[in-house]
Amino acid sequence: MSPATLKIPPSGLPSEALNIWSSYPNRPTNWSHQSLEQRTRRTRLERLAVSAAKPAATVQQWLEALVSDGSAASSITALKCAAIVHESESYDDDVHCAHIVLTTDGRWCAADPNHLFLPSEYTPNVPDAAIVSPDVAADDDARAALEKLGIKSADMKGELGALIDTGFNNYSAAQWQKFWRLVGQAGNCAVELLLDPARRGEICVRTLAGDFRSIIRTLLPGAIVPEDSSRDRKVAVDTAFHSSHLEVLRAIGSVPAPVTDYPTFGNRWVWAYRSNMIAEYIAEMPVKPQSDKLVFNRDHCVGPLDLMYELSDQGKAFFSEAVLSQNDPAWILSHTTQRKYQPKSMLPPSIWMVQRHGCLHTSLGVRPVAQCFSPDLLSLSDFLPVAGITPDAAERVGLRANSDGISVDEWKYALEVATTVQDAVKLGRFYGTAAQWIAADRKSVV
Repeated sequence: MSPATLKIPPSGLPSEALNIWSSYPNRPTNWSHQSLEQRTRRTRLERLAVSAAKPAATVQQWLEALVSDGSAASSITALKCAAIVHESESYDDDVHCAHIVLTTDGRWCAADPNHLFLPSEYTPNVPDAAIVSPDVAADDDARAALEKLGIKSADMKGELGALIDTGFNNYSAAQWQKFWRLVGQAGNCAVELLLDPARRGEICVRTLAGDFRSIIRTLLPGAIVPEDSSRDRKVAVDTAFHSSHLEVLRAIGSVPAPVTDYPTFGNRWVWAYRSNMIAEYIAEMPVKPQSDKLVFNRDHCVGPLDLMYELSDQGKAFFSEAVLSQNDPAWILSHTTQRKYQPKSMLPPSIWMVQRHGCLHTSLGVRPVAQCFSPDLLSLSDFLPVAGITPDAAERVGLRANSDGISVDEWKYALEVATTVQDAVKLGRFYGTAAQWIAADRKSVV
């Protein structure tokens, strides 16, 4: 055979894989023998047979050449080679692209864990699913090789795992419905496949509004959102649709109210919080540290906090009050390498989010947190929005606790409200406080 027609495998293949390939009786004869893979022989071989117009073969071509006789035996041999080469990271993609697995319907498939399954009594629902030929799967070495390449038995858990591994980008409503149907069939074994916090932001659940939203931007009906669709339908999980999934949902982080130690991965607020805290940290520093060297000591907090962007004012009030009823430690911001930048205690994300996006129930209805007053001003609750939370919670969220914090516009509003109040005792107390303010050269508002 002339060097021009000779094919040679890629360099650097494990000798064990080369030996198995060469030992197959029906191997193609137009490939170089593995004995030529010694360094000096390989160099000479490349000089004779390889050129810019005819480079060495890829691993995919080398593996696929072995199954040219179309037999189960060739598939078994190729898989044994593939499992060994699989250990080499530089060749792994080629291994998984090679069509070397004989299937039950006579096709040749790549070892793709998302579409190829070992035979079992279960019939997978994955589109274009392929089942390994029983003749191949019956061989212990081939089966071990397939398992090393990530091929699992065709069962509900395996199918669900394959579906999850493909990712959820641009999933349609129909695809989510199929996903949750599989979860319902898989039952509790689905939990271990979905428990990774990194997955939590990707998984979508159906809401009472009929669409699918990220689990970290929804709540189970309860104290925060009602089940009757009267409010916050786009946030409330449709428990009728998810009736067979509720245990799984709870296990992977679906909650009816904020909880402590909730993962922050994938949350929308994280970037804004980090930027704000870093700006505060470096504000008075003459020499600014690199922001990418600044890290927090925690990645869990009271949450999920993305709901603060989604809820109605009434829902925000219930949610904010539930957040403030829990203890959320301060986050410590520090530099990873420079000790001259001292660690600093920062406001925890839950308090920061409530201050900016939260609402509270007050004596005058639901109001944004920035407009609320501490229960220390209870005597003015008929005239100003005094929050119905504990003094400790009010202090943590920074509510104003004395009349010095009342703005001109708020005094104007309070004086207008006073015209509708009939209780003489309350009016007397109010005007007594207002008189002190008016005496401080603020008569222009009366």
